[in-house]
Amino acid sequence: MIKMEPIQLDGGVAIGVMVELPQTRQLTISTSKGYIAAGYMDLPFLQQRRPERHIIAARVLDVREITDLLAARVHDCTPAAAERGVVAGMIGREALERMF
Repeated sequence: MIKMEPIQLDGGVAIGVMVELPQTRQLTISTSKGYIAAGYMDLPFLQQRRPERHIIAARVLDVREITDLLAARVHDCTPAAAERGVVAGMIGREALERMF
């Protein structure tokens, strides 16, 4: 099953997506410029393989639903996200606001 929902933030509307997979879920919320995702995303690998893309992304851990991403603490982020002020420890909502 795939679930999509709009997420109203101060900077605009983001899109939350949940993909049900066997034994797990993929969870993301994306803005016009970047996204946050659940712990399955390998940010160091992403950065190593495609540094020229300057991908704006952050990872959170231990979430189960799309809205959990908003309150979860950022575990790590790409250098492009850090340039926008995203730091480990901030909540997902705060990180997303910096991605518009």
